Amino acid sequence: MRQTGKNNRQRGRGRRNGHSGGQINRNTTIDSNGPDVRIRGNAQQLHEKYIALANDASAAGERIQAEAYFQFADHYFRVNAAIIAAAEERRDRHQDNGNRSSADDKSDEDNASEAQAKNDDQDSDQAEEAEDNTGDDDVASRPAETGDEEDNAVDVAV
Repeated sequence: MRQTGKNNRQRGRGRRNGHSGGQINRNTTIDSNGPDVRIRGNAQQLHEKYIALANDASAAGERIQAEAYFQFADHYFRVNAAIIAAAEERRDRHQDNGNRSSADDKSDEDNASEAQAKNDDQDSDQAEEAEDNTGDDDVASRPAETGDEEDNAVDVAV
């Protein structure tokens, strides 16, 4: 009889549930068992290595072996392209989420700046009215500045 629940623990690195969604990143090391070789590296490195092996086999006159290497190279080219496309999609989705929150923040900032502008307009209108009122009083209390100051000074002195 098999005991369940006791030995269900995952061992080793990785295996975070739902973290990567089954997708790999650009730097993930892949083991490839080719036609007659075993190669390790990321998808781009594997593509380059299989292209080099295919060119070497083609130069040696082994057309079938070269075709097998080219097929492996094509596979890892497509894997690398899928990884890059998924990374760009995640980046775009992340930027869209950031832009949405920024747009919400901006709309709040715009509302706040509009309210501040209205308050500033009201304050400036009130200040202008106050200047108009105080300006009339100041003009009435001051002597006229039409060049008659000398005449007034002379009149006062006489």
